[in-house]
Amino acid sequence: MRCVFLLKTVSPFALWMMGYCCLCMTLIQAEIIPHLPHLELQNFAAPIRQQVQKAYDEARARPRDAGASGRLAMLLQTYSQYEAAAVCYQRTRQLEPGKWKWTYYLGTVQAALGKHPEAAAALVEVVRRRPDYLAARLKLAESLFSMG
Repeated sequence: MRCVFLLKTVSPFALWMMGYCCLCMTLIQAEIIPHLPHLELQNFAAPIRQQVQKAYDEARARPRDAGASGRLAMLLQTYSQYEAAAVCYQRTRQLEPGKWKWTYYLGTVQAALGKHPEAAAALVEVVRRRPDYLAARLKLAESLFSMG
């Protein structure tokens, strides 16, 4: 009932501006989402290469699917491809901002890359959202300790 009242009291110009702002935010968010990284697969053994290629193809086929990008990121992290995994986690985090696990995984790969300030920022966000998640608290402590 309140929404109906508000809509009746808001001018048409204000409604148009709100719609325009929503459109702009959508376009900005679309620009923020990083592209999938270019992968150098020739260095992998054949079974691993096939596994990574399959996940990469799935992520490319479904560019707005956070799960597909996240699975690729986890696979890349498993094989110590931290730079590419970080890009995929950033992408996944933008596609599914409500899932704290993507932010946690991003923090772990940033820590593995020695990017402790970035890792700490991501992990602080996770600890704020999930103060009971001990793994995030420990990883945050490691990054803060590494920063000095």
